[in-house]
Amino acid sequence: MGEDIVRVEAYPKIGTVFVWRVVAETESAFLVGRISFLRNSDLHFRRLPKALNKWTALAYKHPEVQKYTTFAMGMLRPILVDGKDGKIVDFDDMRYALLIDSPRTAWSLRVRFAEDGRIIQVRPIRRRYGERPISQLIRTLWNEVWR
Repeated sequence: MGEDIVRVEAYPKIGTVFVWRVVAETESAFLVGRISFLRNSDLHFRRLPKALNKWTALAYKHPEVQKYTTFAMGMLRPILVDGKDGKIVDFDDMRYALLIDSPRTAWSLRVRFAEDGRIIQVRPIRRRYGERPISQLIRTLWNEVWR
């Protein structure tokens, strides 16, 4: 990996206590992996870089982002997106995702900037993974336990 690990946390997967999401943080990225207590398998990590730039620095100063940072115990991954009217910074709560090693998490906080650099909106985002029938969702959770 080549970077020093700042901290490592593990969280049970939504829907089961047999699979845990392992999140390691470095200065420039999060490393995401999984542990299954029902299968003996190696731990492999997926590297998810942090967007560290002037937009994320401005967004971190907003009171709502500071509250969200506290709520997420500091486990936020900033992602910079080019919006049609300006920049957008999404702060993903790295603790939980529907799919254990998904690059995007179950919920985020979105900070929208105007073209002149003013913050014009801060709002939570809850990701939906499509309008899946409950049987498909249960099958997805079951497959996560055994893969």
